[in-house]
Amino acid sequence: MTSPEASQIFHGLLANQITCSKGHKETDKDAPFWHLPLSLVNFYNQDYSVVNGIEEFFRPTCLNGEHQMYCDRCGHKVDATITDVIKHHPDVLILLLKRFEFNYIYMSYFKISCFVEIPYSLQIPENEVYELYAVVDHFGGLRGGHYSATIKTQDEDRWYKFDDAQVTPELAEYEKVSDHVKVTQKDLEQDGFSKNPFFHGIIAEVPEQHKTKEGHTKIGYALYFYAYSSWSGRAIYMEDLYVMPEFRGKGVGKALMSKVAQLGLAAGCHQLNFAVLDWNKPSMDFYLSQGCFDITDTMGYHCLRCEGEALKHLAQL
Repeated sequence: MTSPEASQIFHGLLANQITCSKGHKETDKDAPFWHLPLSLVNFYNQDYSVVNGIEEFFRPTCLNGEHQMYCDRCGHKVDATITDVIKHHPDVLILLLKRFEFNYIYMSYFKISCFVEIPYSLQIPENEVYELYAVVDHFGGLRGGHYSATIKTQDEDRWYKFDDAQVTPELAEYEKVSDHVKVTQKDLEQDGFSKNPFFHGIIAEVPEQHKTKEGHTKIGYALYFYAYSSWSGRAIYMEDLYVMPEFRGKGVGKALMSKVAQLGLAAGCHQLNFAVLDWNKPSMDFYLSQGCFDITDTMGYHCLRCEGEALKHLAQL
């Protein structure tokens, strides 16, 4: 039983509109809905687009041959099309991705684990436009599993992940600077995955059988970009190196850093630069054990920054 409060937000009305080949139209009784189901069948080995899924959902179905329908106004069976029409658009539209399909060979359901492309803005028929503000992920099988949610706050353009008791930006919490996070999910996608990216990244992923208790297989990453030294030439800068707590001490961080070093050498770089927070002694000890050295002590460098109004003022000089 859906509560009246939830119905006001998520409730919509859908009807089948039948159009005969002569142009006569007939609309079935309105049916309530609380989500639109999008089928992922036939997308086992390729990416799925929500935009294309919506187009497919509202694509007219042709009825001809032995499937002709009787038209009262024509007085006989004719070719026709059936189209789903939204008579009332909900305030919040929920799309349900149907990832489970029944396999008649094995007589059981299996999960379609393809990548799904979700737009930030989605237009559906009747020119109704919805803006993405939440994604719910399911980890596990049909009979059980775990859910997490990624939600954008209303008062600021920031995305948070809700996973049981954890609400992150995870790396910012680890570095004890959660209140400093300004970049948005959209910024990250544009700056890291556009034609000319500002940064590059490496993901550490474990097999499904070694996933976290929350169902995650991506357990660490390194973010880097290329720089230049007027003294030594090409350089690579590692901005982030992060591994989830339960996977630390297993060589994941070293493998990520090693890969960044390999990419730097392949690009003709002569040095790998990065910064370490002063309280993070375990990381500092690890880096020193890899042959790195602290240029703050040996060369007297201080890391300075100009941002916000100071940066704008500087640009006007």
